[in-house]
Amino acid sequence: MLTRLHLWASYFSSLPAAFYRKHIKLETTPGAFIWTRTFERCHLVVLLPHLSAEQHPKHISSLIAMSHPPDLLVDGYISHCFSPNRDAESYLCYLLKTTQSGLKQSCLALPDPGGQGGRFVTRAVPGTFGPKPLMQDPSGYLLWLLDHSVIRIGTVVPQSLWSPRNLTDLRQYVAEAQLQLPIFFTQENGALGLSVTDAANGRCQTLRDARIQAHLGGKYTTYIRVLWPGYDDFKRQIQIRDETPSKNPIKIAKFAQHVGRSVMTFLQAPTPAVTRKAGDDRWVIGQNGIEPANIRVIGAIHVSAGSWMPILQLSNVWVY
Repeated sequence: MLTRLHLWASYFSSLPAAFYRKHIKLETTPGAFIWTRTFERCHLVVLLPHLSAEQHPKHISSLIAMSHPPDLLVDGYISHCFSPNRDAESYLCYLLKTTQSGLKQSCLALPDPGGQGGRFVTRAVPGTFGPKPLMQDPSGYLLWLLDHSVIRIGTVVPQSLWSPRNLTDLRQYVAEAQLQLPIFFTQENGALGLSVTDAANGRCQTLRDARIQAHLGGKYTTYIRVLWPGYDDFKRQIQIRDETPSKNPIKIAKFAQHVGRSVMTFLQAPTPAVTRKAGDDRWVIGQNGIEPANIRVIGAIHVSAGSWMPILQLSNVWVY
């Protein structure tokens, strides 16, 4: 750890004095000097390089918070949801129709005004996106909500990104398709997500955009897919237009209910309807394992023209 800290300190020591006067203050602790720098809600503590290991007091580790500015591919829900591989980066490039370098240039991290961590926004949005922009930056660029930084209430369920296996279908329904931005279920009070039980039972009217039409891709039906670790892939088809003569797109509250019911159907399906594969025992569902009461539905991700995947997070349960 000290070696890594000394590298950071060397970097900071190379910066011009004007940087320190503007951004950094010097503090003292018993036996050591530390530079501190605030990155939005993060705090960086760097030990000065001239201190030897013997000079560091034993309690200094309690002061070290090697944080960083929020990173979309590290701190966001999408990256945690698709954590087994580098699926998050691939998905985001398909979504925004950009390259890896273009993704980094077009996405920004902003603090959440409700104090729920941070938000990630993007400027690079294909012209047919449905949702209205979240805000406008000082230069006049429109910004769309892309992701939230993970709220530390429990482990995000890691899933593999579902995609068509046929290359022709992958090109048609993912690479060249107009994917919609992720939908996050935000409460009126700013809290993110709702319990899977509340979602499945239709207790969704406290969502901020409950009565707003959901932008789901313009189709009449879609699939909700769950790729829970250690289990076979699960899918459930839902209707995404209402019963009115004009067949309008369903509203956010109804979509949240569909997602909740789909997840609940997966969780409660008897074997062999949902088959557990040999592998990680940490994610076993049911008695003596993870139960519906432990799960929150954070939102849903449009992974192909005809499929959405839920973002699921455990509540007060951590899986290591």
